[in-house]
Amino acid sequence: MRRENKDIRAAALSLRGRRACYGELQRLGAGWRLVNAQEFETPPGCMTGGHISDGARLGAFLRKQIRWGAKKLPFILGIPTSECLYQLISLPAANCDEAREAVKWKFSEYFPFAHEDALFDVSEAILPVPEKSGITVLAAAAMKKQLLPLFDELSSSPGRLCAAEPLAAACARALTPPAAYDSGAMTLLAFCLEETAQFVLLNGGTGLLFRSCVLGNGAFAADDVRNDFRNELRKTLDYAQSRFGCTPAVAYALPERLKGLADVCARQTDTAPVSISPLHRLEICKPAEEDWYDVAGLLLRYANEDGV
Repeated sequence: MRRENKDIRAAALSLRGRRACYGELQRLGAGWRLVNAQEFETPPGCMTGGHISDGARLGAFLRKQIRWGAKKLPFILGIPTSECLYQLISLPAANCDEAREAVKWKFSEYFPFAHEDALFDVSEAILPVPEKSGITVLAAAAMKKQLLPLFDELSSSPGRLCAAEPLAAACARALTPPAAYDSGAMTLLAFCLEETAQFVLLNGGTGLLFRSCVLGNGAFAADDVRNDFRNELRKTLDYAQSRFGCTPAVAYALPERLKGLADVCARQTDTAPVSISPLHRLEICKPAEEDWYDVAGLLLRYANEDGV
């Protein structure tokens, strides 16, 4: 354990796939920065095809490997986007609390497993053309048996596990351009985490769709990855058009190995690319890189909350 730094307020752990990334949130004057960045190769068999396959072993490994910057440091866990199923649901409810209860009572109508076997939550979704009454929410649900062994192991770590969320949601927090907060201005975030393409459809700053797709069968062949990314982008845009009657502007955040792909996609899909400045609210300290959208987004959740 390192000497405790009282400016360290919280931490984040992202389960990308082959790698897990960890970082801590440090107060920097009136702002924040990401420090104590660490990266780990996950043990074989713990993560497969973008899913957690052995949560207990993965949690035990990470609990021992992470060099925590402070005792009982609260941390948030980023789980693979594909661990959850997502449903956009319109309900005759007044707020998210009522909507959450309504989804719970009719859970089997929306998800292929029982409420008792699930971890789930809802967030308000602003439609391009709002419903005349009630509320629309994006509900996310995951199987307890997939996640609880991991949570149990991490809960006995020197850090204090406080929350978990899909990585697409965390990345959206770090990448969302200001224009995406305008109601009626639909934006699609398109980015990569390791071998997966991630797509987040936003309207009024709220999520309408989260998608995660393995590229090139995880083989990382450049041509296969590019072709798969273009195909998955087109599927997502087709969904937006059929479901909401409009095509969103697309904000790309792609790695150097896919340089130029955003321009190709914009031409082939006839969509307007949106400029974004990743991590504009968080200073990054080495060895973390500017593409640590996931860790940064998890930490920004803390930075945006009172009392951190």
